[in-house]
Amino acid sequence: MNGVARPSEHDAGRAIRSTQSPLEFELMVKNPVAYPALRHVPLTTLERDGLLRPSRLRRSKSVDYQYNGLRQHPSPNSKSTAKLMDGLPIYENDDEDDDDDDDDDNNNDMFHLDAPSSRTSDESRYPVPFLCDERLRDLKISYWTDVSVTDDYAARVISLYLVTDHPLLGVFDPHLFISDLVGQRQTYCSRLLVNALMYWGCQMYTAIDHDAVHLAESFCKEAERLWVLEKNNTTILNAASAQLLSLAYLGHGKDHYVLKYLAAALQIGTRMSLFGIETTKALEEMERLSPQTRRANSYTAWGIFNWGV
Repeated sequence: MNGVARPSEHDAGRAIRSTQSPLEFELMVKNPVAYPALRHVPLTTLERDGLLRPSRLRRSKSVDYQYNGLRQHPSPNSKSTAKLMDGLPIYENDDEDDDDDDDDDNNNDMFHLDAPSSRTSDESRYPVPFLCDERLRDLKISYWTDVSVTDDYAARVISLYLVTDHPLLGVFDPHLFISDLVGQRQTYCSRLLVNALMYWGCQMYTAIDHDAVHLAESFCKEAERLWVLEKNNTTILNAASAQLLSLAYLGHGKDHYVLKYLAAALQIGTRMSLFGIETTKALEEMERLSPQTRRANSYTAWGIFNWGV
């Protein structure tokens, strides 16, 4: 018709992705913009295996040169180094054979992700993460948890969280947390908070070590046990812990617990006057706190609020 060849039924069938129900097919036909018919593109085994692998975030030179922070020493298995910008690492690639360096001058105001590599997951593309803070080398994790895990492993899981998710989530002050974590003080760190963080962090670490999934389950059980003991105590650490548990359960696909712990975090925050009160009263409450406690409360308040909305 009109000089246009009619596609064969085979080609037409291939052009429409499979549907799970007649309703889904009807929506695709009547609302092609909202429900586009996409060709099914199967993932290869290699693509599936690397789907959740982390990619190093590289800042442009123009950003790096603005900050002359402390350069951290990489782990023996890593070729990357980091500079601290306000306590948070900025990745740089020290490989002499990096072909992307020439492009940095032309993209000075952009972030770059490393291009896909043909190297397998057990090679240097996915090195053991370095520590973002040298103090983590002194971590004694057995003080904080009954889960069997080495100090170095726990330190790298915590470091991975602090580098990747914490800049976005920010549910606690990282400097105060690390200080008490390593110093074995319970002002800005607690067993519940550490186990909740490890539960979330081990899920992330499975992209590097598949066996971390078993540790995630163990830390989940330990965090749940501690939560039963702590849930009635109105503290900033319990609020932050509930927030991390909400996120961790989301990552684990346990949606019915996500809202439970988010609600608990919001309730604790409200009782502590972190939000939900008049500005003048909030300022009065803040004035009574020490500068460090004010910082810790502010981190947790914003972390819970941002996730809650």
